[in-house]
Amino acid sequence: MSKNIPQGVQESFDEIIKNIKNEAYDKCASSALSFLKEFKDDADAKDYLPYAKYFRFFSEGYRTWQISYHYTRIRNSFYLARRSIEDASTENTEPAEPVGEHHRILVEAFTYLSDMLCAYTRCENSFINNDPFSLRKYSSKALEIEKRALNTLSNFSSEDTILNPICEWLKEYFKKNQLLHEGLNACAEIYCDIFQQHHVSDEKFRRNMKRAKDSNKELAKLSEELSSELNAHIRHIDKHYDRLNNNEQNNTFLRVSRGRLVLALSATGNAGSVRRVIDDIEKFKDEIESEFGKNGVAIENFRPMKLHDIFETTFGSNYLKNISFDLPRIRLSLFDDKKYIFDTSINLSALGVCTVFFSLSLEKYRLSVEEIRVLQSCICPHAGEVKLDLSLAIPGQTVERGNKEGGKKWFSTISRTLTDFSNSLRRFLPGIANQSKNNSHDTTAFSKFKLMERLDISELLAELESINKWLKHPDSREMQTIQTRIKTLEEELLIHRDPDGQFNTSKVIEYVSEIIEGLKSISLRDNISNADKAALNGHINKLVSVCNTYRYLSDVAQMYLDIIKNVFEKIAGDVGREFPATDGEYSDFSQDKNWQLCPDTGWYTYLFASSIDKVKADNSVLFSQVDFDKLAAHPDMVGFIIEQREARASFDDWRFMNINILEEENLARIRSHYTDAFYGSEYQAFLYFPDDPMFLTEQYEFTVGLMMRLSIILKHYNTLTHRLTMMIRNDLEEIDRKTGQSSRQMRKLRTYLHMINKLRSEAGEMTSLEANASISRYKDHGDLMKKLVDKMKLNSIVESIDRHLSNLDVLTRNILTSLEEQREKRLNNFALFITLLFAATAISVIVEAAFKLDYVKGSKTDEGLQGLLTIAIWLISMIGILIYFLRVRN
Repeated sequence: MSKNIPQGVQESFDEIIKNIKNEAYDKCASSALSFLKEFKDDADAKDYLPYAKYFRFFSEGYRTWQISYHYTRIRNSFYLARRSIEDASTENTEPAEPVGEHHRILVEAFTYLSDMLCAYTRCENSFINNDPFSLRKYSSKALEIEKRALNTLSNFSSEDTILNPICEWLKEYFKKNQLLHEGLNACAEIYCDIFQQHHVSDEKFRRNMKRAKDSNKELAKLSEELSSELNAHIRHIDKHYDRLNNNEQNNTFLRVSRGRLVLALSATGNAGSVRRVIDDIEKFKDEIESEFGKNGVAIENFRPMKLHDIFETTFGSNYLKNISFDLPRIRLSLFDDKKYIFDTSINLSALGVCTVFFSLSLEKYRLSVEEIRVLQSCICPHAGEVKLDLSLAIPGQTVERGNKEGGKKWFSTISRTLTDFSNSLRRFLPGIANQSKNNSHDTTAFSKFKLMERLDISELLAELESINKWLKHPDSREMQTIQTRIKTLEEELLIHRDPDGQFNTSKVIEYVSEIIEGLKSISLRDNISNADKAALNGHINKLVSVCNTYRYLSDVAQMYLDIIKNVFEKIAGDVGREFPATDGEYSDFSQDKNWQLCPDTGWYTYLFASSIDKVKADNSVLFSQVDFDKLAAHPDMVGFIIEQREARASFDDWRFMNINILEEENLARIRSHYTDAFYGSEYQAFLYFPDDPMFLTEQYEFTVGLMMRLSIILKHYNTLTHRLTMMIRNDLEEIDRKTGQSSRQMRKLRTYLHMINKLRSEAGEMTSLEANASISRYKDHGDLMKKLVDKMKLNSIVESIDRHLSNLDVLTRNILTSLEEQREKRLNNFALFITLLFAATAISVIVEAAFKLDYVKGSKTDEGLQGLLTIAIWLISMIGILIYFLRVRN
């Protein structure tokens, strides 16, 4: 018998289903939220509230997925949707739990849906990373989940007019994604062999290609969009198979056996400020060691860099000053959890550029072209998530050894904190998307950049539950049992949001720090066993590891650059301020007073190879360290030369791009041997020097680094000149719209003149370096620098800066005209004031003379009246002057 559902409830939920079927996720989230608010206290709607809540979180996560590549945030939204419906089905909370077998089946299906979507996001991330092993793993996981979900839904039976459409939507959704993942899994099986072995057997190719094509044929009936996506992979893998089987040249492959792969991210600042800091190197060293230490990072090998004087003709010794220091290594995991260990260092250049370098020594890895291109893409703006492990220490905070009662007190605190933290993260996750701007300088252990952007909520909650279990262990029975308290309702997600729709993560950081300090305190107790101490330390290390797991190299670099920015604010102060700020004005512009980081344009990568092997598919070496002429014709060489493609929809297809490696593009021919190669571009370089001494290869590497810094600092000044131009233009337009000009506006215009003069001077200082790049005591080196200027498109950046400076010159004239007009108005007003003052004086003199003349004629006019009339004339004159000036000011 069908359930009698009120019309309002039915229509409102039908709107949710309609939007979800049309993939209108913004509308679906809105309609789900409206349903929750309207019917939260309605007994007839209580069974459907958990589904509305799920659809709300699901839609928010899916919409984020459509418009961004923030996979961790997306997965966290799907995970929260799962926890929301699980909580509603297992706990006695409001809204009321769904009851009945049909509800149980749907709740189970929705948990499968969240798990499948999390696996699907990892499949998509594998496309960006060109990682077929990850695709094979997570497409298999998705297929397993989809099979269980469809089996569960096959037992669904209900006449409920709300639940039936939900079930039908779930069945269709799982079915079409099952077909997609079946096809992707088949493609991954083939591509894994191609990637790893440069070969795939005919039998394996035919078997898996049939799987993929059969799946796509059925998928085309359900989803044209997903079928199109799968078809692209099928065609691409097919082309790889033809390449390997029909081209004899492709039976050999190139592999770099010795050299360095370098990835870099740079921030820019005021060159004068940086030079002052470099000149006072000991003070900077003390501060930098202290600041990094607060963040659990130990620095080593702090050193001034002695550089080649070959560049002094162009840049001068001042601009060549550098200091460097090393940071802990970072371990990056890719390709079926293969580890790559990068050395990390910081370089501070007198050009006003601070660079984080990640350097991978290739001797122990012997990388193929495919691997090198994937690792290079990790520093691009559009980078896939990877697993990054840092060895960061826990910041030192003094914890005194406590007695038994003190331990109980600490345990009680931990109990509450664990529970609050766990429930807060479960309930509030969608809002905790970004680090609060107010905490950008917080030096707490976990206040790194965008903590909640990269924190895997399921992994963190699993560790908290593990800590809970340890605290309830019989060996720790003297400790209090953690009582779970879930009090916060879903509506509080709205109540606690700030105007930007985000949550302040300072509380999250406070919770984590308090938990760790509490666990440390318990481990110091006298009555705790060695086994329990070991367990506690394990939990502490795991919690630190979870919170210090990064997913992008740029996030790690950003964390380090922010620490250096804090140091500059301490020791440089206003010396590094690019522009003055008056009474809080221009704060948006002057916040870049020390460092500006733009990850989209501040990245660079280069490969320095001193040995390249030509190998067979079985990895047997044919020859190595050959002349570049012998390598240039090989198809793999295109992969070294062609720039990164930052937005990839499928596995990297650089092998199918026709690019001629012309002799005149090889910059090494300018001043090196015919056996060498040097290719440079705006964001990437390839250097191959198999038979040059180290001091010469160092020159080439430093040439790349120097031109990279010059490019980045020029982009910095291009940004500043553009921003200042727009800001002044907007203010001048606002002044023109008003009838008068206030003193505050005039002060602002005068400050703008100071800004323009200072910026013109600083920008001109840098653009002159680009103009003089070809000037050298060595002609061949000058020619090389000139070519690099062209390859890195520095001319276009300088032209853009010049255009902005020309616009600023026009604005300068407009400002001067406005100031001159204001000065003339003030002079005219002053002259008018003097004129009126003299007129009033003259009138009073005339009145006095008239009275005296009247007195001579024998009139008996009262002398007191004469004084009153004189005062009245003065008052009327002064009031008139005051009224006039008030009108002028308004």
